Amino acid sequence: MIQTPSARLSDDNDEFDTTLLTLRAPQPPSPSPPPPSLPTQLSLSVQALYLGDNPPPQLPATAGATNVTSLAGGSISSSAAAAPQPRQFVLRPPKPELVPAVYPWATNRRATVHSLSYLLSQGIFKISGTVQCKRCQRLYEMQYDVRAEFPKIRKYVETMSYGRRAPLDVVLPPCLFCGEANSARPVIADKKKEINWLFLLLGRLLGCCTHAQLKYFCKHTGEHQNGAKHRLLFNTYSCLCWQLDLDVPF
Repeated sequence: MIQTPSARLSDDNDEFDTTLLTLRAPQPPSPSPPPPSLPTQLSLSVQALYLGDNPPPQLPATAGATNVTSLAGGSISSSAAAAPQPRQFVLRPPKPELVPAVYPWATNRRATVHSLSYLLSQGIFKISGTVQCKRCQRLYEMQYDVRAEFPKIRKYVETMSYGRRAPLDVVLPPCLFCGEANSARPVIADKKKEINWLFLLLGRLLGCCTHAQLKYFCKHTGEHQNGAKHRLLFNTYSCLCWQLDLDVPF
């Protein structure tokens, strides 16, 4: 079969197109979309946990937590934690040294009694106080004559002045109702400014005070207030004797 020139030309064009298609470079693949940012990933992962249509609840921000604000530049900026507030100390005003005198033999100063000469000039001889029996629980009032008891107390304190320590054992008076020996314990006021110091001195009952009560006495009378209880007890005995009589040798 004899081909015409036009047919030959058509066949040549087809071969030429096939050759061009074969030699043409392959097209590069289309770029993949960029991965979602970190907040988007977290949002998608949280939403995937919920099957309903309601969005997940928003978690409240905790104080001092780090907040992610930007990831575009590859760096994470966070809000600084709140600085701790300085503690505020409230200074209490000092207690006044002048207080109402609770007893006729007490002055208006804390832990201070009148001198013996003042008491005698005012006719104050009987020093009274309240005691309670440990056995029958009876409350009653006892009295000591300061004229008769103070010389005994003075000699008692002189025997302790060498070691400057007072014995902690207290011998209580017997009960006037049931007769039980060593049972009438003094009733000491809860407020330290109302303690009946002179009554406890004349009855040798200062050992019934607590360490804090003795420290209170020494603080407001200028005595050494640090140390064991028997040392504070001696300081209380000696200071009360000095308040009654300035001529005591200790």
